[in-house]
Amino acid sequence: DPKDRELYFNQPWLNEVQVGGVALEWNSELANEYGLTWLNAWRHYENDSRFDGDFSHYEAVSGAAAVDYDQYSSEFRITSPEFENWDWVAGAYLYYSEMDTDGETGMLELLGPLFGFGLILPEGSVNFDSNTHEASSAALFGQANWSFAEDWRLTLGARVTYEEKKRKGSQVTVPESPIDAPPIAGPSLSLDDQRDETDVSPSVSVTHFLRDDLMVYASASQGFKSGGFNQVRTLEGINGEFDDERSRNYELGWKGSWLDRRLQVNGTLFYVDYDDFQAQGFDGTNITVRNAGSLESKGFEFDVVYVPNTRATMGTAIGYNDAEYQDFKTGECTAAQVFEITGGSPFILPDCVQDLTGETLDNAPEWTFSTFFAYEDEIAGTELSWFARLEHNYTDEFYMAQDLDEGLKNDDAHIVNARVGLFGAERQWELTLWGRNLTDEESYVIGFDIPVLSGYAAINAPPRTYGLTLNYRME
Repeated sequence: DPKDRELYFNQPWLNEVQVGGVALEWNSELANEYGLTWLNAWRHYENDSRFDGDFSHYEAVSGAAAVDYDQYSSEFRITSPEFENWDWVAGAYLYYSEMDTDGETGMLELLGPLFGFGLILPEGSVNFDSNTHEASSAALFGQANWSFAEDWRLTLGARVTYEEKKRKGSQVTVPESPIDAPPIAGPSLSLDDQRDETDVSPSVSVTHFLRDDLMVYASASQGFKSGGFNQVRTLEGINGEFDDERSRNYELGWKGSWLDRRLQVNGTLFYVDYDDFQAQGFDGTNITVRNAGSLESKGFEFDVVYVPNTRATMGTAIGYNDAEYQDFKTGECTAAQVFEITGGSPFILPDCVQDLTGETLDNAPEWTFSTFFAYEDEIAGTELSWFARLEHNYTDEFYMAQDLDEGLKNDDAHIVNARVGLFGAERQWELTLWGRNLTDEESYVIGFDIPVLSGYAAINAPPRTYGLTLNYRME
């Protein structure tokens, strides 16, 4: 109701979240040693939020959203016994989810004159959206291991998936807007869309055991992620649909142990090729997905764990990932690019795109590094034991937004965590004193462009934090 708009804008900001669910697992072994597993789960999520849509000191744009989401899944598997030189597993999977959303994005009266819309929208505007998203999925899958020669094993697998997605909804601007300017205003829209996909995802790997505690392997597989619908308002005639994504993954690696299994060293070289990669971006109001033509990701992972004695353990892991768009001509614009095109209008134009071909993927640091030292021992003359663990984690710099704006580049970060504690016999109880980010390193967990003022916003990573935790296991 237009009469409620003033009340809507004057409501306090809030964010209320409810999360719940139930999971059930049933296992049985038949007389012929075949194993049966049945997994069932239900998840529920509710969110009611009202927020400052321009993320600034000025109350220019305001937003609200209510989300009600339910997800159901069921999986049945049968596992064969280990025959002389082969074994297998097969199963079926069912999934269904429904998400109902109601949202509002409003522009205050002061914003119209500020950007030249005073005559067109003298009272400001509120865009109301209502959407129902349904997703159904069914899959058959199987995998077989065949020891075709001494110290050699071949693994073949496949998954056949059918997915269907439906979206029904509406977009209404009050008062009725004579202009089409998403996401704030536009003509009334009625949405009723459906898409479905069928995919076959195969996998194959060959493993060679050089000795009992050292093996090398090579693998190739194909992955699939179904397409869907964005629910943000777009220009009339554009439904915001995005296509399914497919990937091909290749790996070469080894797993081995030395020094009577006290030293374990693993390594992997990988290459992943994506078609129609689903690149996510946030424009300050909504998360949107658009397809990049192609993306390549390549690198390596290497980890070492050393156990010098029964009380101490230390380890290190290093990762390198070079992720680059091979074809992405419709990337999201930076705040500066939008400002240049719109002259400072708060409306982010859908036809504002930039060519990101040859550029790096956002939220994908090249280097990651982690190391830890853990020690555990008994306290003489008691039934108590104590433990301590020190960790260091390094993350290379990376862009936080799809548009690769330099203003949204997260610096590299060193995070140090530690914990020390006591536990009783058979670890029935455990008391831990812990500290995270002990050096109080400053970094961000997410960053994005904000509308209206062509600026940026970010959420800080947790600062130095201490706590005490007691765990008790019921017999």
